[in-house]
Amino acid sequence: MIKTKCICLEGIPGSGKSTTSGLVALQAERNGANVTWFHEVARWHPVNLFRKAALSPEEFQGVCRGLSEHVRGRVEAASTRRGTYHVVDLDVLRRSGGQDARDALEPYDVWTWPNERDRAFALELWQAMVEEYRDKDEVIILDASLFQYPIYGMLWEQTPRDEIKAYVHQLLAILEPLNPVLIHLYQADSEQLIEKLLRIRGDAWVDHIVERDRERPYYKNSDVPGRERMRQFHLELRERMQEMFEETPFRKLGIENSAGEFARYDRQVLEFLELEHIPDPVLSEDALQRVAGTYTNDTVQKTIRLIPDNGTLYFEGGINRRVRLIPKDESTFTFQDSPVVLHVGEDALTLGGVELIDTWTESGLVYQKQVTHPRKKTPPHR
Repeated sequence: MIKTKCICLEGIPGSGKSTTSGLVALQAERNGANVTWFHEVARWHPVNLFRKAALSPEEFQGVCRGLSEHVRGRVEAASTRRGTYHVVDLDVLRRSGGQDARDALEPYDVWTWPNERDRAFALELWQAMVEEYRDKDEVIILDASLFQYPIYGMLWEQTPRDEIKAYVHQLLAILEPLNPVLIHLYQADSEQLIEKLLRIRGDAWVDHIVERDRERPYYKNSDVPGRERMRQFHLELRERMQEMFEETPFRKLGIENSAGEFARYDRQVLEFLELEHIPDPVLSEDALQRVAGTYTNDTVQKTIRLIPDNGTLYFEGGINRRVRLIPKDESTFTFQDSPVVLHVGEDALTLGGVELIDTWTESGLVYQKQVTHPRKKTPPHR
């Protein structure tokens, strides 16, 4: 494998970053590397923070002083240290901390921060990550962290182009001790990809994003309607990311993947990383049928289905969510596009791997298999 401690994958939403990251993580592991893949929405991501509050030590102490001992304990249980900051998982707090804790931490939600504070905090996170991994015998995979996550936020605020470039160059300099490599997936006709993305994810998703972002300057300062403004945003995001790819001094690979020749793109990625392709284990139909079924967890109110189809196992768990599962053995499967792992037993499955911000992916959650009873035959009337 190529000599690196950090593999970065970039591309606009819908370009294939997560699926390619899954390929890299799986093949690197099969080639003997110690790998951790931080999906872009991993719950405890080293540099991407979703649904988190971050407080300086003084701010954290001030908030805790105003809470009861019981609630303060819950806040502390939902927090971790990142650099000099206390980072609090707001999802955990919403489930356990009480309204007073949520109200006290609301002003510290990272997504509401002014640009300057957000960037200073992010630089500290990147530096802490590099210090943590530079001497470890471990390779980390980051998708959508180096370009998409920071540029997205700065475009929201209509940050000038040169300012965006200068900031990303700071990240590149911080990352250099990990001898990073970069894979960038792009499309010559980005408008076509964006229209496909909007079509596949559907009107409900588009409406959600537009509603979430409508108070951001990029939307608020424009008379262009929400859906069209969202399309413009992604085109500008693609332009800024392509520009940064061209200026990145690391060893890098760009793949124009509009043709959809995914087997060829996979070979390019593995050759670039100097990884031998090791095929997936082949499971018998009996082995697939043993794990097939419907599984539920009442606590998170989630139902998932494992469905064999032509020798492959698929996960179904909601609207537009059918994903290929890759076997590690007859009872352990990983997702094609995320680092969540399923450990399937006789009457239940347990989640492992890296948690995402979606509650249903929490490590250790158990989903009970639903038993289907054959319908009794009705005796004929005499």
